Amino acid sequence: MKDAAPVVIAELALAEEFSDFAYSVSHDLWGPAQAVVAFTRLLKSEQSGAFSEDGQLYFSLIVDNGRKLQEMLDGLLLYSRLNTIARSICEIDCNAVLARCWTQLESENKLLNAALDAADLPRIRADPARISQLFYHLIDNALKFRDPEKPVLVGVSVTTGQNEFLFTVRDDGIGIEQEFHDDIFRIFRKLHADEEYPGRGVGLALARKIVTQHGGRIWVKSAPSQGSMFQFTLPVIAGSDV
Repeated sequence: MKDAAPVVIAELALAEEFSDFAYSVSHDLWGPAQAVVAFTRLLKSEQSGAFSEDGQLYFSLIVDNGRKLQEMLDGLLLYSRLNTIARSICEIDCNAVLARCWTQLESENKLLNAALDAADLPRIRADPARISQLFYHLIDNALKFRDPEKPVLVGVSVTTGQNEFLFTVRDDGIGIEQEFHDDIFRIFRKLHADEEYPGRGVGLALARKIVTQHGGRIWVKSAPSQGSMFQFTLPVIAGSDV
């Protein structure tokens, strides 16, 4: 057991080194990726008559894949920033955070005629920007993977234990097979083709990172066609109340 501490320290150092590397790579590659997309579009626009139908298709493929690369780099940058930018802990009202997140997604909510069923949420001590990201990504996930045959309803509730709050974000969407319940929290892990559901598979990885940084846990209970229930814990600490 006496060797456990050096191992943990080494693992933390390796994680920090990887985070710095990921931040540097994602930051430095974004510009070249943007240039490839921009100049390909410009070339296609100015020289469109000089290329065959196949050539036009190749241009479109370059632009589409360049755009996907930019989105992945954006996601990697967001993910790495959770380690490179220090947390700012203060008291926050989760009701206000949830309301802002729902407003951010308001245009999509109106399009889907989505409804939010939210219980009274606690005040906690946490990083407001990160908690806002957490709620945003979980709600966005619920809206994205909706069941087209059902009205869109997102529910948010909380229970209080002795040492932690247990938050639940539930939906009545398409659900997730049991074998993928852990995979979905890995960065860039997608279960569906872009044509079915857009996105780069970053949101839930960010959610898990944020919850872990605050000393909590996150998991999902779900089955195909049965909706999903994402649950996460946050510690009850000084300054937190229901």
